[in-house]
Amino acid sequence: MTTYFDENQKQKTDTESVSVSVFPPNKIPIIVEPEGELPFFLDQNKFLVPDYFTVHELLFHLRRRLQLPKTHAIFLLINGKQLAKLDTKILNLYEECQEKDKILYIKYLTEPTLGSF
Repeated sequence: MTTYFDENQKQKTDTESVSVSVFPPNKIPIIVEPEGELPFFLDQNKFLVPDYFTVHELLFHLRRRLQLPKTHAIFLLINGKQLAKLDTKILNLYEECQEKDKILYIKYLTEPTLGSF
């Protein structure tokens, strides 16, 4: 499965990051996509998230959009590498992990929880 970053050329992403900069300064541009083949998909993958949000709040909104059953856990990978701590502010993640195009890329995984086989 190709990712959003792979599908789009650098020029197109630069254009999007410029268009994102016209939004209010307290919004963080995030692209969320699945890691591998998953049975749950988001209806959109681009979000503008308030900078005061924590990872926990973002997880809550993503879980609701995914219509994920309670028997599944969701994990967020920042830039496809590191797991995000729930109490971390999105602004801090953005400042540490944003790409050159000024967008934060997040991948999500879902796994069945214990006892839901």
